[in-house]
Amino acid sequence: MKQLLNAISALATTHAEQPMLSRTHGQRQALPRWVKRWQTFAYRLARQIKQFENVELLGKINGAVGNYNAHLSAYLK
Repeated sequence: MKQLLNAISALATTHAEQPMLSRTHGQRQALPRWVKRWQTFAYRLARQIKQFENVELLGKINGAVGNYNAHLSAYLK
């Protein structure tokens, strides 16, 4: 995801002055620039990456398939 974010940021920089056609309510709109679209997407992706990095991974290693001590004895370090 970080590589994608870097690629999108590079596209935004490269094509900053490239105009794009757009419409609002069926009428022509002033020519916006692609950079706004790329930057908005990059910002949202960066926000999602941050949320993804802060996810606490939880798991259960006991019950019907065995206990944690069984895993320790099977995979000694």
